[in-house]
Amino acid sequence: MSKSVRSLIIIIVASVLVVSMITIAAVYSVGAALEHERYREMLERVTPLEDERRDLTLYLENMEKKLSEPIPGGATMTISLLDLNEEMYSLLYPMFLDAGDFREPDENTGKRVMTATLCLSPEELPGLEGNMTRDEFDEMISAGFSSAVFVNQSSAGNLFGYLYSFRKTLAQMSIDMPSVAYFSTDLYSPELHDATLLEFGIDAVIHEENDTENLIGQDLDSDIWRIGAVGWSGAQGSSLNAFNALLIANGGLSFGVAIHYASRQFATHFVPGDSEMSFRSMLGTFGSSVEAGELHVDGAIEGRENYRNYLELYALAMKDFEPERLKMLARIDEIDAALDAVYKEYEK
Repeated sequence: MSKSVRSLIIIIVASVLVVSMITIAAVYSVGAALEHERYREMLERVTPLEDERRDLTLYLENMEKKLSEPIPGGATMTISLLDLNEEMYSLLYPMFLDAGDFREPDENTGKRVMTATLCLSPEELPGLEGNMTRDEFDEMISAGFSSAVFVNQSSAGNLFGYLYSFRKTLAQMSIDMPSVAYFSTDLYSPELHDATLLEFGIDAVIHEENDTENLIGQDLDSDIWRIGAVGWSGAQGSSLNAFNALLIANGGLSFGVAIHYASRQFATHFVPGDSEMSFRSMLGTFGSSVEAGELHVDGAIEGRENYRNYLELYALAMKDFEPERLKMLARIDEIDAALDAVYKEYEK
């Protein structure tokens, strides 16, 4: 074979190989494109099904978890400090902190378990003679204590004028107007006072009443959340009865504490040096119920939300979820069958 013929054959073979490789590459490219398109089509079909299955499974898991957990109590004890005596800060405040040490502060609010409501009036303001200082007051507020406007007999007679003037006084001191009012004995009337209270942004009332029939606050439909007030006379008699009734009924109740006002019927008179053991015992009683999940110790506004949450969880626990659960499980089975069919179709 001549050299020229051999060269020609080599050129022809090389050309055939090149053409073959190009053809193979083209066929492979087309095949890859088709495979990619099939994969895209498969994802379009299976993604909605997988999303629905995930949502159904997550809902069922969350529901079963909720139903397996005990329902926290919806009872809230609001401890009302009826004056701002300096010893409210120097003696009682450390006891609240000690009583709250069995739980970490709330991760969202930083609040400890044991807090109280500081009642303010023109006679009871931080910085006045014999009262806690402004820095001490601010420290307690920062620790989670709340405040209330104290309403006595003279201020209840002209509630609008009293609240208007007192709001200006608080504004001058850069103290926020409380959203809670504390009414002295047998003064509060929803018909007479609610419209005025709402006008000043007050939507919770703690009221002292000689009628002990409706002390526990449970009315979530009213614009004003109302809770009664009692004094703590130790773990006995009417105090214990009121406390136990709160744990059973849930809702809100207040125990008052006073230093200045020795004669108050609806507040424990704290006598420095004499009442410490009794007060610690009261906090211990409340603390035991908090640890058991039966009780919150918090402000009146928070008490309303605690009770609302309790009722929602109770309604959830009482609902028969079995038909809904079976329906969801059946739907998950349908989705699994549909997914299997799609995957098998694209295995071909």
